[in-house]
Amino acid sequence: VLVISLLIGWRVDWAGVFKIQDKNLALQTRTCLLVVIVGFCMSFPLSAAQKLAVALQLGWAQSVANATGSVVSLVLVGVAALLELSVVPFLVLALIPPVLVNIGLLFHLMRRLAWRLDLISHSNRRHAREIFGMGILFVVPQLAGALLASAPQVILSSVLGAAAAVPFNLTQRMLGMITQARDMMIAPLWPAYAEARSRGDCRWIVKTFRRSVLITVVTTLLPCLLFILFGQGLILFWTKTPESVPSRDLILLMTAWQVVCGFSLPFAMLLNGLGRLIGQATYGMTTAALAVYLMPVFSAQWGAPGIPIALITAYLPITFLLSCAESFWVLSKLKNLPKKKAAQSAGN
Repeated sequence: VLVISLLIGWRVDWAGVFKIQDKNLALQTRTCLLVVIVGFCMSFPLSAAQKLAVALQLGWAQSVANATGSVVSLVLVGVAALLELSVVPFLVLALIPPVLVNIGLLFHLMRRLAWRLDLISHSNRRHAREIFGMGILFVVPQLAGALLASAPQVILSSVLGAAAAVPFNLTQRMLGMITQARDMMIAPLWPAYAEARSRGDCRWIVKTFRRSVLITVVTTLLPCLLFILFGQGLILFWTKTPESVPSRDLILLMTAWQVVCGFSLPFAMLLNGLGRLIGQATYGMTTAALAVYLMPVFSAQWGAPGIPIALITAYLPITFLLSCAESFWVLSKLKNLPKKKAAQSAGN
């Protein structure tokens, strides 16, 4: 990804693609994009530290790492603003903390597990084939999720200009706080479901899934309602610039998109934990392809609110409904099977 991005990215007029009017910023756009790409490629393999923490059911460690990275990034961005740095060093300071935090988390887990950073002596072809086969299935829905998370700003900027992406991005950032709080409670269930599946504990899986749905509803609806009521005021207080405040329609539609994504999380964690990956990979990529097609069309017609309309239109009837249907079907099979056969059935 790094090599391809460097070769292709340097030849593209990104300022023209994003319709950036400021001449000084336009000159730095290509460099900014390359800085982001390098930061992504550095942090991507290091994010395995957080996956390892989740797999060990040390969700608190992942949460602490995320919170630490966010706080340090905020402090450094504040320092950059006070020093009135240009956009390139501004971006560098924003991207460094997650990389350093993941390095620290990785070494903490390795020390806790008494592991050595020795990839050769621990290599195992059978394990490698198993991990590669399962990893391919996980890559597909994760790519779809990455597209749904990052493509809206790019598409909105290319259709309506970079200024139109500012209110959208600020709204997404504010709602992202709700996502992080909810994920801290629901995401650790993924390895817990896998462990329960291995010992055939169907009752625990069903009971925990029901509780996770209830927790998700409460932790999603209440903060989203507060954001609808006070979101515009908070963003104005934050930015001090009225042109950065999203419209009421954008607030309502982005919140609706957040609710749809939030309600789907318990189903995704259940299916992941039970090894049900093929379905998610299939309808995940279908959703992403449809959303990428609809977002330019809807944003050209309705402006920034067209982005969440396109996302909901693509996600709700495919990924959300199909993952719900598959989850309830799997649960119905588990409830009707003896305990000894449940582990084998969950993966089939």
